[in-house]
Amino acid sequence: MLQQAINNGNFIAQHCFNGENGHGRFAGHDNDKPFSMLNTHSLEPEARYPSFQLNANSGKAQHWTYSPAEIIESDLIRARGSFGFTESTISSIGNLPGYDDRMLRLSHGSETKPESIERNWMLSREMQLDRPSLTIGSALHLAKQLVNDALTPEQRRSLHDKPFSEKLRQAGKNAAPVISNQQRNEASVTELRATAALPENFTLNKVASIVGYLDHLISSEQLTEEVAASDDRQALDELLGGFIDSGMRGVSRTGREQAVRLRCDLSLEDMWSEDPETRRRGTDCLLAASDSHISRSMGVLKEGVPDKAWQ
Repeated sequence: MLQQAINNGNFIAQHCFNGENGHGRFAGHDNDKPFSMLNTHSLEPEARYPSFQLNANSGKAQHWTYSPAEIIESDLIRARGSFGFTESTISSIGNLPGYDDRMLRLSHGSETKPESIERNWMLSREMQLDRPSLTIGSALHLAKQLVNDALTPEQRRSLHDKPFSEKLRQAGKNAAPVISNQQRNEASVTELRATAALPENFTLNKVASIVGYLDHLISSEQLTEEVAASDDRQALDELLGGFIDSGMRGVSRTGREQAVRLRCDLSLEDMWSEDPETRRRGTDCLLAASDSHISRSMGVLKEGVPDKAWQ
């Protein structure tokens, strides 16, 4: 279990907190230790901290600014002062010179690689100081970039006019082909080796990380009503709809739940609308979600459906 935690820390340092392509870097990390250090403080007085911008339907933009520690979702990475190695935890490590008690220790757990990507990939981008404010539009653009990079040139051409969900579905197939027992028995050694050697790019897990991060920001600030009526709603519907309708291949249960929950919360807001078409859209979306085993088991349909939703 200790070795698994060490391996996970090295994996996260390589794929998330690597300081490359817009990602932050661990303030401290040793390849033989089951924990890493996160610096949540800047000595630069003008440094911009993580922020979120929502384009409201009034045409005005609303901004929220967070400390780096606030964007760590406590439901996924719990605050705890000891090592457990079964799950990743976060804790303050006290006063270190120059850090003003804002150094955090991320103790790594035994999560799978997909889970580690989903919890840390977007977090490692947003903990990089002096970033532009995240918007739903920029989140969608980032997801589309990831998917486009995961497709072959031939696939990009053939899927050019197809829905985002189909592109996501193909990206998932490219990353994690499933080999049936029959294929295993009939394939040559060369074919099996070629399949095993396919690179793991975790594209859908990175998209799940984007969706989960948005879900955290929206729920922590109780912005569901504002987001549902905002000018950014169309972009969020495209991101959520494409991701969920793709089948979310290879995504963890938690990643799936976050996407379904956010979509259901938005649909519930739609069902209180004065516009009949908006109510119908929300009802259709919620009924579709109710047919999903994952939505029933996670209890996303916890609120009552207003009578006017059926009018």
